[in-house]
Amino acid sequence: MCFSFINRGFTLSLAEAMFKGLPCIVSKIEALEEIIEHEKTGLVVNPDSLEELVKAMIEIYEFPELRHRLGSNAKAKAERTFNIKRNIKEWENFYEEIISKNKSQQKI
Repeated sequence: MCFSFINRGFTLSLAEAMFKGLPCIVSKIEALEEIIEHEKTGLVVNPDSLEELVKAMIEIYEFPELRHRLGSNAKAKAERTFNIKRNIKEWENFYEEIISKNKSQQKI
């Protein structure tokens, strides 16, 4: 999957591609670089460079080992990062902490 945007952030399509184990190419944009680590979970290219984009696409096409490694790493990261059960638990803990602080402040 190729996500080459100039003024765009994270997209659900990127998460879906990662869950499928697809190697992703993204533009060097902060929101995307937080998800895709260059040469580990995908490839990051300069959004103004058609040459970099073409080179990245050719690399993924010509090197099956790279394609497989990036896809596997992306899938593993997606499973860790976008795990709904973990995210729900984090929100529960957050709310429990707020409620607990509120109760302790009311006793004072």
